[in-house]
Amino acid sequence: MRIRVTAALDNAPQLARVLSDHANALATDPTHQALFLVGHGPNDAEDSAAWMENLRQVADSVRAWTGFSDIKIGLVRDDAPAPVRAEAVKEIRETILLQQAATSQPVVVVPILVSSGTVVNTKIPNDLRDLPIIYKAVPLLPHPMIARWVEARVKEIGRTQPAQTNSPASSPAPAPSAHIMQ
Repeated sequence: MRIRVTAALDNAPQLARVLSDHANALATDPTHQALFLVGHGPNDAEDSAAWMENLRQVADSVRAWTGFSDIKIGLVRDDAPAPVRAEAVKEIRETILLQQAATSQPVVVVPILVSSGTVVNTKIPNDLRDLPIIYKAVPLLPHPMIARWVEARVKEIGRTQPAQTNSPASSPAPAPSAHIMQ
């Protein structure tokens, strides 16, 4: 079976739409509130910088679609060594406190995580404990915009990769029977 890997969500407009929807669901008055987008993030500093560059573009789109007075981004770098993660969380906490001081309103915090799990449900809430925030552990999935993003990637790869014809020598093995477990 051929597997084709496409680009990640990175700075996809669909990602910005999902985050906008999640932020608007928590906000009471976005024009007078700040938004903080928090993600998992990679261990490596260079990779982290690339993630932040993409997320700044996402934040610009979120700002245009929501009207939040201020939007900041941070990565908890959950799998990094403990001192690196601790520094990332410290910077996030300091930024949220500055946002709250500037608006005199609780800061809306939206996670940038694909699925639900320990990071979105436990670690981030513990990291942000006792801060003036509005937080709900809502991951990116399921959301129809993510399905649209997947569809767009499939169409894109179909346009850039020529169709394969199967000859007896290149035919894939039959797929095993599917079993659904409940």
